[in-house]
Amino acid sequence: MTRIPINHSAHEEFSKIFDPEQYHATWIPQEINTLVATGSNDHIIPLSLFNQNSLYHRKNILIKEISGAGHFPWFEKSKETIDVFQEYYRKLINGNTS
Repeated sequence: MTRIPINHSAHEEFSKIFDPEQYHATWIPQEINTLVATGSNDHIIPLSLFNQNSLYHRKNILIKEISGAGHFPWFEKSKETIDVFQEYYRKLINGNTS
């Protein structure tokens, strides 16, 4: 992890001004197959932004929680992240993302 280029200072500054309670998505994929995968402990883009917004509950959108991960689940829970992508891929090739 020490060699991964992550700007922790930018993350801290952004966290001070971002309020997930006031954030509203401005684009919801209507037809494009979409995977929303985030960590259960992600406080930058919390899962609640998608789970609590009924506009994201569409046939073309798959929402997946990666348990125990934060904002970088591919670093923190790489196997679980791979599993999510494999599940999404299987759904895509079968024509069903829901």
